[in-house]
Amino acid sequence: MNDEWYCSRQCAALTFAEDLEASEPASARRRPQALPPLKVGMLLVHQGAISPVDLRQALDAQRSSGLPLGRTLVQLERTDRAAVLKALASQAGLPFLATLDSSAVRACPEILAPAAVRALGLVPFGVDKDRRRMKTACQAPVPRLALAALTEVTGWTAEPFLVDDTAMPLLIEAYERACEGLAVGSATWATPDEAPATVAAAAAETEDATVSHAACAPFVWVRVQGSGAPRDIFVAPGKETSWPAAHTSH
Repeated sequence: MNDEWYCSRQCAALTFAEDLEASEPASARRRPQALPPLKVGMLLVHQGAISPVDLRQALDAQRSSGLPLGRTLVQLERTDRAAVLKALASQAGLPFLATLDSSAVRACPEILAPAAVRALGLVPFGVDKDRRRMKTACQAPVPRLALAALTEVTGWTAEPFLVDDTAMPLLIEAYERACEGLAVGSATWATPDEAPATVAAAAAETEDATVSHAACAPFVWVRVQGSGAPRDIFVAPGKETSWPAAHTSH
């Protein structure tokens, strides 16, 4: 596993437990300071999609409903989903897709199992194998931690495109259908206590296993790659755990 020999599965599990425990949460990584983006309401006003009066009324309604401002404006029939999507994309600095044919996800790179797509909130729909880049659909707020984890764990870089939140369930279902019968690997969830043994067992099923992982709040994404399809283990959140492991040189 990772070009190292281990005397037993238990030894491999203990070593991975130490690695996992020392993994820095993605939320704690240092990020460059940036100016706060314009708020969606002001962007909609600037784009001429709503009036200042519409914005004030929507903000009043939002205080009692707790819904996102864009959804509130749509419910009040002050604007439509396309205008909200455009404003959200402008706020995030990303391109957007007003429509996306669900058949486009059939161009999936066979790199993400459907369960991984659901966990990450990223739906592949275009692939550049030479550059190891994929176009992915996502919804606001942009899952930037998942995008970073995708590159760290798989070596692929995602080009995100915002889509309306009502489109995501349909795209995920289409992706699942596109993956039927393909060797896209598997994905499972594990608690922090279960994760080391689960990873060691997956590594023992293949030769020359490579284990990579990335902190992606609220979970840690672990990938075991070998001669066959990859195995993804998502370590569910929980309180800080002290692994029952002694330090080992193996």
